[in-house]
Amino acid sequence: KVEQLGNAYHLTTWVEKLTLESADRIVAVSQHSRGEILEHFAVDPERIVVAGGSAGGHLALMVGFTGDNPEFEPTGAATPYPGVSSRVQAVINMYGIANMLTRQEVATDGTPTGKFRTVGPARVFGASDPAAPVYRAASPVTHVTKDTPPVLILHGNLDTTVDRDQSHELARVLKQQQRG
Repeated sequence: KVEQLGNAYHLTTWVEKLTLESADRIVAVSQHSRGEILEHFAVDPERIVVAGGSAGGHLALMVGFTGDNPEFEPTGAATPYPGVSSRVQAVINMYGIANMLTRQEVATDGTPTGKFRTVGPARVFGASDPAAPVYRAASPVTHVTKDTPPVLILHGNLDTTVDRDQSHELARVLKQQQRG
């Protein structure tokens, strides 16, 4: 794993074991891939979970929190599987970005510094101003509702890329929504 991922990145044995044992049950889903999965495999569409780490964690959260939201669903000819729901039943987020507007730079020991971390290049979001609506729309925490599926959050204290406060914020927002 270290050869593949680089010396700065290590998976723990339990994460590797969980991933390998659960690989047949953890599926990254979009409406298109969900339709293809249902078309070609004997998978129960009511038991699909989406998982990802880092940028993949952010995407998993977005899929999980925006499933069947018309704002995020393709329309017309762009809909590969009309009538197929893009909702998932759970999300596994491993150190993903939860809020583009509260990202922080991180010290070498993993401690968030409190200094805002630039959101990303304008070419990705089509806007260079962090106050642009696209950054709010791309922040999973802004899509949490009473219908949000259950979320398993995994985040280490030594992460120097995504500040651990992202996961703390996500957990807080999910708990607040549960209380209603």
